[in-house]
Amino acid sequence: MSEFDSHNPFDPMDPNDSSDQGDALPVPADTQQRQLALVKQGHRYVFHYTPGQECELLERLASLARDPSCTLGMFDVAVLSHQLGRRLNQQVEQLLKR
Repeated sequence: MSEFDSHNPFDPMDPNDSSDQGDALPVPADTQQRQLALVKQGHRYVFHYTPGQECELLERLASLARDPSCTLGMFDVAVLSHQLGRRLNQQVEQLLKR
């Protein structure tokens, strides 16, 4: 299997797959699965995670950025981590409003 197999929630989809199937992974009904997505140079990267796995996701993203065979760089990881931070901030704000 390649580095970009989508069965692992921390691996991006195959960057050579130009089809728009990034949202097609099945999600069990009892899991609140989330995703981060990045489109870069015609490739779509989708990272799936469940709440509570944010640190593991960030570690995996940083590992991919250090991998010379992966086209994601540290700037891409910064963009994705910013997206994740904004999402977490929105969730905290919603909890505080209750």
